[in-house]
Amino acid sequence: RGGVRRTGAAAAAALAGAALALLPALPAAAHNYPIGSSPSDGATVTAQPNSVSLTTNDSLLDLGASYLDVVGPDGRYYATDCAVIDGPTVRASAALGPAGEYTAEWQVVSIDGHPISGEFSFDWAPAADAVLAEGADAPVCAMEGTSPTEDGSKAEAPELVQPDSEAGRTVGVSADVLWIGGGILAAIVAALLAWMVLRRPRDDEDDAAVEPVESDEPVESDDATDRASGDETDDPGDDGSSPRDDEPRERG
Repeated sequence: RGGVRRTGAAAAAALAGAALALLPALPAAAHNYPIGSSPSDGATVTAQPNSVSLTTNDSLLDLGASYLDVVGPDGRYYATDCAVIDGPTVRASAALGPAGEYTAEWQVVSIDGHPISGEFSFDWAPAADAVLAEGADAPVCAMEGTSPTEDGSKAEAPELVQPDSEAGRTVGVSADVLWIGGGILAAIVAALLAWMVLRRPRDDEDDAAVEPVESDEPVESDDATDRASGDETDDPGDDGSSPRDDEPRERG
């Protein structure tokens, strides 16, 4: 039984370990989501930023389907080169023009291979002597598989999602749900297996307490024991006479 208990404990530990090992793989099944940008969403910039970037929670795939455009208040484009993927960050050089609100439109490919997109905005308040850029009628660097349209906007490539400012937020919630749900499931499995392993020895001990003790020696009954005691008390002498017959008798 000891071997059975050890085998059960080892199996339970292996199953619990396998359940816990699944946790790191859960977020990989979810899209990336934004965790920061430069400039920050809603920030006011007073000096040329030189570049605009967006950072996500995990590494990005560089599959030629990413872009980062900076659109000014005049509808012109102010990114000066193609977007560059650097780990979890997408970045593009930029030189801003007239004062006002600028919008950074982005699209990247998540670690799971799915594209996500969105935008963030910031205000540009240059100093009086700041050098301002003129911008371009169309994006300087078109995403692979796309080309600028007649009105200067970017034509979307097939199988790519439309920009959605809520995409990152929704995906972030999904990833959190996977983390929490996976953790709860693993905890339940581990607790159940531990309970089964700890309960087995207690059941074996209870069974041992009620099992009769087996012995190879014959058990004498009470009657046989009484007869044996009586024989020892009334055992006659070797000649068949009572022990008192050997005592000398007094003559009158």
